[in-house]
Amino acid sequence: MAARRVVSLCPSITETLVAIGGLKKLAAATRYCVRPRGLLWGLPRIGGTKDPDIVRILDLKPDLVFANEEENRIEEVKAIQEAGVEVDVTFPKTVSEVPAAIRQWGIRLAEGAEVEAEALSRRVEGEHAALAQEAPAPPFLYAYWIWKDPWMTISDDTYVADLIRLAGGINVFGREAER
Repeated sequence: MAARRVVSLCPSITETLVAIGGLKKLAAATRYCVRPRGLLWGLPRIGGTKDPDIVRILDLKPDLVFANEEENRIEEVKAIQEAGVEVDVTFPKTVSEVPAAIRQWGIRLAEGAEVEAEALSRRVEGEHAALAQEAPAPPFLYAYWIWKDPWMTISDDTYVADLIRLAGGINVFGREAER
């Protein structure tokens, strides 16, 4: 059955849901969900990605909450599930894994979102395939900082690392996660 009211706990998911026609079903999102610009004005905010207001989410009576395994904490996901609300948790680690997630979201939203999700998924797949046909970019070293206090960077098994690798990037801290 198609979701009628959804909440997004992750900015990239929010943006994608809107791109595939899910704006009218979006009941709330985090304070970090700011794109697409101008379309989310007035949308209720339910806290941040790491500290969503569970009571507020439940008060909005969603039938589905979208979350990301890396962006959101398991404690909040479990609390929402224990309250009887379904949570769709995804965790694409590579560009090639994204189209399947988008298709899944389209199916969950239904009412035309499946068509838009398929179109967007094919576009991502096409761009990814075209990039693979190009001559490799010259390699370059990089460090991608995601947090400070303590300083944190990405490992090689992350979506961001895969994106930068496609452009020729070599993560200077990529092997640190293997130690």
